[in-house]
Parts: sequence; structure tokens; C-alpha cells
Amino acid sequence: MQGFGRTVSPESGSRIAKHDVPDLLRVPLSDFASECVKTSQKNADIRRWDAYVFRMLKSWILFGMLAVPFALQAQEAPLMVTVVGDRVNLRNAPELESDVISSATYGERLEARQVQENWVEVVPPENLTVWVYSPLLFEDREVKAPVLNTRGGPGTNFPVLGQLKRGDQVEVLEESGDWRKIAVPSAVSLWISRKFVQVPPSVVAVNPTPAPTPVPTAVPDLPLPTPTPQVIVEVQTVEKIVEVPVLPTPTPAVEAPEGVDLVPLGGQGTFSVRKGHVKAYLLAGNSPSRFQLIRIESNGDEVALSYLRGDPEQLSELSGQPVVVRGRDFWVTGKKLPLTRVESIKILEESR
Repeated sequence: MQGFGRTVSPESGSRIAKHDVPDLLRVPLSDFASECVKTSQKNADIRRWDAYVFRMLKSWILFGMLAVPFALQAQEAPLMVTVVGDRVNLRNAPELESDVISSATYGERLEARQVQENWVEVVPPENLTVWVYSPLLFEDREVKAPVLNTRGGPGTNFPVLGQLKRGDQVEVLEESGDWRKIAVPSAVSLWISRKFVQVPPSVVAVNPTPAPTPVPTAVPDLPLPTPTPQVIVEVQTVEKIVEVPVLPTPTPAVEAPEGVDLVPLGGQGTFSVRKGHVKAYLLAGNSPSRFQLIRIESNGDEVALSYLRGDPEQLSELSGQPVVVRGRDFWVTGKKLPLTRVESIKILEESR
């Protein structure tokens, strides 16, 4: 029989010498108990850490589940109104004398931007045609005039739908001469009479100016009936409405430059301040002036900023010099740059 350290025969009995006991069994009992306690403490620490991590994960999952509904509720749904008349006019202003731009049919739902006592401002339909005058655009993508009218067709004889401001971006869809058909911008709104739409009862009308007449009772939010649609004609038959026009305070007229054909739009004669270099040409050709204000790029390229109309001798002397020009801008038909009528020029010292 093979033992620990020596061979024991069956005849030698079952007694084993002290040096035959393994080293592990010869460890003192106190040390063995201490090692067991340390191991037990380590295992307890691991179990406590696992429980802490599990509680944290459970808390984060519960927080995420509760936060999602609140985030969805925070997104405000658009205010929708329902048309309760057939072929109801959509106008470019909240008044009966304004131009009719389009119409809405019975049961059609429109997104409202503003609800007044007698009118509702709505988002135009996607099929609305909007046109702008291209010489007042920069590379057919950005408005460069102070104010640019949007119209219902390619010409000044079409009604104005709204106005864009300098820097507004446009998306050109079609071309017709000097006119561009663009995607409906957010600045364009249409108006529909509140009598012919169903507005949720919770909506409070916003009135720019208080009206002397009492507020009419709101239409109850009931399911839409299905009668035969009737043609609605906007005619006042009960009482005669007399409107007294309020004339705006007149503003000092800005004298336009002579000998040029100006574009018919608002904002002519706007004050401007530009910095650049004066450049003189021998002949003006078909330009409104033979002087231009240019900007010289770092690579040497020249970018024209405006035509200059002022004292020819002074502008000739300042040719090639850096200046600050203050004046009035006018937009000339067929030109992509404004014509600046110079009021003052300041010479700058170029840094070397």
C-alpha cells in the first residue's frame, strides 16, 4: 500500500507516522479558521456589490420607462380645424376685401397657426403656387433684397401672398423668365372665415385688437354630419358694415436716383453701410453707374457688392482705395446688385 512518504505493508497495521500526514492537515486549526472567515467575508462583499449593481440597473430601467411617455407628451400636436362649408375661400389677409387665393372643400382638415374671433390663420395647401422675382435672389437660393414679395403667379398682376426678408432661403421649382416658382415658404399663410370651420372648444381666440361686438358662441366639437354640401357665399345681409380706413403715419419719402427703372417693391431706399474698394470703369454700358464697390478676397478674386452713384470726380479719385460707404440702396430692374446712392465715404488705412 502506497502511503504519504513511505510504503506501508498490510502487516504493519493502520498506524501512520507523523511525517506521513500531508502538509495541509498539519496547518494549525486557528489559522485554518481565520482563512475560512476571510474567504467568507470576500464572498459576502461580492454578493453585496452584485446586489448594488442590480438595484442600480433596475432603477435606470424604471426611470427610462417612465420618461418615455412624458417625452412623447411634450411634443405638441398641431392644431387642426375642419371645414364645414363647401368651396370656402382661402384669402391672403383676414378681411373680406382681401384677395381669394384658393378654396377648401367640405370636411377638409387644415392646420391652424392662429385662431382669432372671426378668422383662422392656416397653413397653405401643398399645391399652392408661389412665385418670386429672381433678380432679387442671390444665385436663386437666398433673398438679397430687404423685402421680397411672394405672389400667386409669375407677374406683378398676381396677388401678394406674403413677404420674405433678406437672408431667407428658397427652393426653386420652376423658371419663367425673371420669375421663379418656389416651394411654399413658412412665411406664407392663408386665412379662412371662422364661421366655416370647426375649432376645438378648448382653443381660445387671439384678437390683435379688441372688437366691440360680443364673442360668438364656439361651435361644439360634435361628429361631422354627412348632409349634401351647400355652397357658402360670404355676403353680409343683416347689417351694413362701414369700414373707416386708418391711414398710416406718413414716412419721409426717399428720393430715387434719376434715369433708372426701379423694381416695384417695398424697401427701396433702405440705408446701408458697406466696406470695400472703389472700382471705376471707363464706360457704364447698360449698368446704372460706371463705379462699383467691390470686396477683394484673400486669393485676389473680386466680388462686386453694389453700384455706386455719387460725385464722379470724388469716386474717380478714390478708385482702388479701401473705403466705408454709407448711402441708400435701390434695386434696378434687370440688375442683381443694388444701386447705392452715396451719402458719405470714409477712407480706410489698410493694415500692412
